[in-house]
Amino acid sequence: MLGMYTSYTCKGCGKQLVLITEEIESMSKGRYLACSYCNNRHIVKQKVGDSVKECMSEHSYRRCNGRIQQTR
Repeated sequence: MLGMYTSYTCKGCGKQLVLITEEIESMSKGRYLACSYCNNRHIVKQKVGDSVKECMSEHSYRRCNGRIQQTR
């Protein structure tokens, strides 16, 4: 069974992206994924999980002004 979320790491800026697995699989063949922060096409698939918290466990995150922000 596939997990609900897939995490990716950008090679350009090093930030982590968490995307819905079903949406990624439904993309047509001519499309590609890019980093939402720096628009870099070179992203690496990290792991698949059923919860967002599980996918985000590699880095630390904190809540800042109502948003979840990644810290290094």
